Amino acid sequence: MKRTLLKATVSLALLAWILCRIDVGTALSLFQNLSPVWIATALALGVGGFLISALKWSLLPGVSGSFFHLLKLFWIGAFFNNLLPGRTGGDLVRAYGISRNAPDKIGAALTVALDRGLNLVALVVLALVALLAYPQGLPALARQNLLLALGLFSMTGILAILLIPAIAHRFSEHTRIRRLLDGTTAALTGLLQRPVCTMQTFVLALLYQSAVILVNYAVARALGLQIEPAIFFYLIPVTALVTMAPVTLNGFGLRESAYAFVFTRAGVSAESAVAISLGATLCMIVLSLVGGIFYATGRTGIQPATTSTAHS
Repeated sequence: MKRTLLKATVSLALLAWILCRIDVGTALSLFQNLSPVWIATALALGVGGFLISALKWSLLPGVSGSFFHLLKLFWIGAFFNNLLPGRTGGDLVRAYGISRNAPDKIGAALTVALDRGLNLVALVVLALVALLAYPQGLPALARQNLLLALGLFSMTGILAILLIPAIAHRFSEHTRIRRLLDGTTAALTGLLQRPVCTMQTFVLALLYQSAVILVNYAVARALGLQIEPAIFFYLIPVTALVTMAPVTLNGFGLRESAYAFVFTRAGVSAESAVAISLGATLCMIVLSLVGGIFYATGRTGIQPATTSTAHS
């Protein structure tokens, strides 16, 4: 509870800080003439992203269940991630749902982390390709700093993966931690031993992240903003990586600040950047409400506490 209150305080402080630095009236005025066609496009891209991610998840080793069952679990996870405190609640729900009836519960639960990892790699790859293919979207210094930051992030991730076996050995006396780390190693090894499956899942991860990025582009168009699509492919990954930091409540405040910071480097006003952030966030919240319906019906093996109590 204290941690949640602290994150809420940080979110409010960041929101207050960014709102004091922009013309709020200008940002809100962008919402007055929203394009219904582009909003519908943003929502359609979001749904497409959910479908792609469920398909990607179904291809991972150790995952069982129908495509629609996995889609419901993913949607419920999105509901928890977007509407409840914390950025990992949805992942825990997905892990519980997929491992509930699996023979290898740890292996099944780890597919959620593996799915997240694939998405993260795809995000960095898209950003690097966009930066190299469309360098004129940023000033030289900003482009160099972004390439350096992405490179350091990538090397840190690779180093962390390589160190998993050594870390597992150090926790030999802690059975649960050792099993978790061994399971992670096994999941990565299992994926790499199936190169066709690895390629398929990675392509789907690229498509999923592209859909998420294009949601932001569609929101910008809905707001009447004319911004090059390529710019979104290296700016949105940066904002996504920044909001991974568990210091705010579901990224609120930190996300808007990140949008304002990176988009102004590409010549976009801070007001427009904040409006895009808020618009894209609202679209994802609206979509995630479907996950709340799936959760409330209790038809995925994950039942609300009230339902469980009534049956006990």
